[in-house]
Amino acid sequence: MPSRRLPSATLALACLVAASAVQAEDRRDFWSINAGIAWAWDDHMFRDFDGNDIATFASGTWGVGPDFMPEWMGYETELGLTLTDGRWLGEDWSMQHLGSYLTGQWGSERLYLKLRGGVAYNRVKVGSFSGDDFGIAGGAGLGFQILGQPLEVHFNAIDGDVTTITAHWHF
Repeated sequence: MPSRRLPSATLALACLVAASAVQAEDRRDFWSINAGIAWAWDDHMFRDFDGNDIATFASGTWGVGPDFMPEWMGYETELGLTLTDGRWLGEDWSMQHLGSYLTGQWGSERLYLKLRGGVAYNRVKVGSFSGDDFGIAGGAGLGFQILGQPLEVHFNAIDGDVTTITAHWHF
């Protein structure tokens, strides 16, 4: 299935880059490219966990703070997928993810805390089994500036089954 993921990732990245050229100059609108790690969660995770359990994860996010929302509140949509397989209960696993989140952000532009919660659609493949479902997703992040560019580090739980830690580069 890796051959399907590369075209999906390329298409998602092309859409993000093309859309960024036409986005409004409103500072509350943003696009981000995200990269990090993901792992499947179960009751035995810490007992049996090793480096093979981790998959690489990439995503793109579009965020907006509409005028009708308070300044500290916003909305984000995220599209992501695993680039390499992880292991779960002795089987390879991979996933594709589409999330929709309400966000809250507190602090300054130089350093802030972000909380987000919403719904997620996931397509997961474990070994020869493949399935999809809707669920709850949420997480917390810390945002800061590096050379004047916003960067966020997020911890996110997706549908209670997959956890991601990602860095989000805003543009």
